[in-house]
Amino acid sequence: MAALLERFPRQVRIEDVSARLPVPAPAITSVEGRKLPQQIRHALRLWPHRLGTAGFFAARLTQTDLLPEAAGISTRIPPADMSLRPILRKDKHRIVQVLNDHYGFDLEETLEKGSLDVVLHKEQYHLVPAKLTRLLPNLPVLSAGIPLGKPFREGLQISHEFVSRFGDRFKSGVLLLEDGSLDAWLKGEDIRGYRCEGAQTGEIYAVRDRLGRNLGRGKLSEGRLKNMLLTRLF
Repeated sequence: MAALLERFPRQVRIEDVSARLPVPAPAITSVEGRKLPQQIRHALRLWPHRLGTAGFFAARLTQTDLLPEAAGISTRIPPADMSLRPILRKDKHRIVQVLNDHYGFDLEETLEKGSLDVVLHKEQYHLVPAKLTRLLPNLPVLSAGIPLGKPFREGLQISHEFVSRFGDRFKSGVLLLEDGSLDAWLKGEDIRGYRCEGAQTGEIYAVRDRLGRNLGRGKLSEGRLKNMLLTRLF
């Protein structure tokens, strides 16, 4: 923010929006003895202990004049492809086959019962309402449905979200975790010394505990179960 204001002092302004907050949350005005432009004080630091939110920084900017470099030059950046792209029939058949062969999961039945469709979004397969793709095929979408998984070699790398939602229906491709390993697993740690007769190294498995609770995904290697829990979960 300081660099922006210093470079474009007449073209950019930080608006004061503090009146919209229930408590003050002013931005800092100096860093290591260096004074920042006065307008920085209008930016906000939202603190969890004051506002009950995640902690983050926010500022509302107004452009008051043309930027010198932008005069007569278009600086518009083309938007990223946010569409829900239909997949080929052969790709859908492959996904159905992988889930059936590796996990004993009937995706076609799930799609039919839930009126769902498989689409490609941000280079990942998603399950979304079929009505969405039928009625609004060109709608830019930030997020919809749940991630199914990523194309992986000739197969599919199932997502954490998919395992969390449907893992209890898997009839195969499941590894059990003993109670003594649960604490380490839920902290995101790998389980070393893990052995499971008949399991194949390099494969991705759904992980459960003895009570049948879904614990995400794991990748088996020699003597180790690699933890694939998302880092935001621990």
